[in-house]
Amino acid sequence: MKNITIPLKIGVSIQSALVFLFVITALEAFSQIRVPFKQRTSQYSPNKKIYNVKGDFCMIGNTNLTLANYTDNTNNNNSEMIYVDVDNDINTLNSSSATLTFSTENGAIPSCSNIIYAGLYWSGRARATDGVSPNTFTVTKNVTLPPTPVNEDPIIHHGENIIYTQTNMTVRNNGSIVYEFRGNNSVDFEFQNEIPYIRYRINSGNWILPDNQQELIDGNIRSVRFT
Repeated sequence: MKNITIPLKIGVSIQSALVFLFVITALEAFSQIRVPFKQRTSQYSPNKKIYNVKGDFCMIGNTNLTLANYTDNTNNNNSEMIYVDVDNDINTLNSSSATLTFSTENGAIPSCSNIIYAGLYWSGRARATDGVSPNTFTVTKNVTLPPTPVNEDPIIHHGENIIYTQTNMTVRNNGSIVYEFRGNNSVDFEFQNEIPYIRYRINSGNWILPDNQQELIDGNIRSVRFT
């Protein structure tokens, strides 16, 4: 019986070892230790790293990256990630937050809670597109900036679009020359040969007479400036 039992034990051990090695070599590590973990201490007890209190232990966390197409059942690895940005500020690339609320479990009163110790820990990992993980990396973000005012005096003819805008101008003559601007709003300017030279209306509303009208003549071009 011994001659039969011993080879069986060796065979099982070798088979287990092979399976164990196969499992190990099939796994890929995603961690990157840049700064070793170090326990924090309170300034009131700098030599104490383990606290024994009659209370509760709470932990909150936030993330700077999230899945581009997030689902509760999708792994983060080998998937497209995007930066979290919660502050609605176009000047920031990445912002996140987490809120700690005191427990009300078993009738606990939040206003009676007292924080004994709070510690902040963070971790991060940088990886270049070529698979190398450098200590630094660069990030760019496309943002929509507010429009820049443009002060120009272009000459627009009948049926043309006004540059820098989505507005088209047409001219019609029904006793008085009317310039029609059609874009986000509808604006009509009526031009006549006597004072007041110009009046306008918005979205077919009442006609408005602008103040400080000044007639300008440059060669065969006659214009009116107003404020």
